[in-house]
Amino acid sequence: MWNRWTPLLALLLAPALGAQGQAQTAPPWSKGANDPATNKGYVFQVPDVDNIPDLHGNPAGADLVLLIGGNQFFVLPQLIAGFEAQHPELKGKIFYETLPPGILRKQIAVGGVVTLGNLTLAVKPDIYEAGARVLHGMAQQGQIYSVVEYATNTLAIMLPASNPKQIDSLKDLGRPDVRLSMPNPEWEGVANQIDQALRKAGGEDLYQAVYQKKVKDGTSMLTEIHHRQTPMRIMEGKADAGVVWASEVKFQGKRGQSDYRSSDSGGAKRDRDLCSRSADECAACGGGPTVAYVPRERRGAGRVSPVRLQICRETEIVMEKLMGLLLAASTGALLLAGCKKAVREPSPAEPPSYILSAIPADVQGERIRLGRAIFDETPRFAPSYTGAKISCGDCHIQSGTAAYAAPMVDLAGMFPMYNKRAGRVIGLEERIQECFTRSENGKPLPSKSQEMLSLVDYINWLSRDGVKGTPNKGRGFVKLAALEGNASAGKQEYASQCAGCHGSNGAGVPPVLPPVWGPDSYNDGAGMNNPEKTAAFLLHNMPQNHPGTLTAEQAVDVAAYLHAMPRPKFNGSYKGY
Repeated sequence: MWNRWTPLLALLLAPALGAQGQAQTAPPWSKGANDPATNKGYVFQVPDVDNIPDLHGNPAGADLVLLIGGNQFFVLPQLIAGFEAQHPELKGKIFYETLPPGILRKQIAVGGVVTLGNLTLAVKPDIYEAGARVLHGMAQQGQIYSVVEYATNTLAIMLPASNPKQIDSLKDLGRPDVRLSMPNPEWEGVANQIDQALRKAGGEDLYQAVYQKKVKDGTSMLTEIHHRQTPMRIMEGKADAGVVWASEVKFQGKRGQSDYRSSDSGGAKRDRDLCSRSADECAACGGGPTVAYVPRERRGAGRVSPVRLQICRETEIVMEKLMGLLLAASTGALLLAGCKKAVREPSPAEPPSYILSAIPADVQGERIRLGRAIFDETPRFAPSYTGAKISCGDCHIQSGTAAYAAPMVDLAGMFPMYNKRAGRVIGLEERIQECFTRSENGKPLPSKSQEMLSLVDYINWLSRDGVKGTPNKGRGFVKLAALEGNASAGKQEYASQCAGCHGSNGAGVPPVLPPVWGPDSYNDGAGMNNPEKTAAFLLHNMPQNHPGTLTAEQAVDVAAYLHAMPRPKFNGSYKGY
């Protein structure tokens, strides 16, 4: 049985798969039709000579740059087309690469620069897609953030439709008469799953036969760039089989190639050891496509970022009649774009003191990084103390560094301070506890807990250049004239300006976009439940794709509407905070 890809929310699109037509062995199989650039200038294409199938669009001035693991190259064209239809302001301004995730990771590590032959290209990526294990590891090191898992895939053996070698299982791949094309473990993550599947099917002997002995004698060819080379080699008669993601076999069937079928009877062979439906087997060889944002210091100055992309992936074979179920409409999508934060980037000549690379590489630096991780994804890194699906960074945006979004920069030097709500002087730790009981709808962090110590260290680090008792110039929120909000008018404004990201039900898509009311939002004791504060926050920071475009009246009306919506009650036992 085929595993299901699990997109979060989607609507139907026409089930086109880019340009199709007569069989063509070498990519780009689209013959250039998948280029999202609007101005293509002089077009020069000779298949398999001018062959750069993994670069799409015009990187110059692109507002959205995607680095998407190569096995999803066949999904992106219609997703981008559908996304541009919903967001025409980005038409022609999207650039994406579909190189293997390992190569993309190396590209990110060197500042987004990659060279293919005589072409050197420098891009500033917004979103990176790869396997879940890899991305979670990168997130722990501060290389990326806001990791979102959104789908699963399984493995299949790709064969010529006639299956002349009568290959029925993974064990047949060890036969000396079977010529293989296999993913290169050096940069293709799928090779890790194949490794486990081979060992499960035939032990160490089968793995050694496929990836050692047959590689040495030339009957196993490893991919040089991409496991897209496997169908090419089969079409050219250079290989008899290869292990790929099941969705790739499906794509070749959709292209109308006679070499492939998308059923179990030919083209794709399913084997228990590739992945049956039992949880332990799927855990061993099922892949989880995952995306994350690339930190803005890895993108460079002058960028609008991060872009929250409203895309989900293609469903698998049991959803064949719904091949168009690809693009999410407004909420619950893989990444919510149109909802892109306009980051007021610093000048390259004056790098900010709060970039990740400036955190010291020592024990305290590790605690500062943990503090930042807790700040950015609070429910994930401090689950014992949060009741909402809200993170500190949802209100104190840009990891607490954005001006007029209640920044943490230079804040430590303002404590201790008198707190009007508490009616007494409090320290920084008590202020953090107040946020957890109210904005997080949780419970106070113990003062000596790892979470508290890490958050304090992070805020102290952001404040290290400040002068004791001197507030940051962008402290708090913008000043807003006293206006009376109209909740009815705010409801209409919310529907037109906010619901595209936070949903008509206010639930958002945590951790990407926060809930603004309902059981997962902040409680009625939170500072953001004060309409005046909410309006000031909205006026300067929202909507994310066009911050600062709301009028004061619109901001006040939306704040009044949010204030009228249901949310959890503050736990009175924490009234001391």
